[in-house]
Amino acid sequence: MDRLRRIPRWLIPVMIVEATLKLIAAIQAARNRQYTWCVALILVNSAGVLPVLYLWRFQKRASALS
Repeated sequence: MDRLRRIPRWLIPVMIVEATLKLIAAIQAARNRQYTWCVALILVNSAGVLPVLYLWRFQKRASALS
């Protein structure tokens, strides 16, 4: 419990946003059958950069899936 008190207060929302982005991006990658991306998103700790990059650039578009 003492370790949690050492975390700066501004870092907690950043960690929540990063975890949320990572989860959304991993789910989208799995749905799009981009399993390499899914594994990379789960294993690589990139402070939110990799999930945003995937969601913004590498996700298959809905029109391409049809």
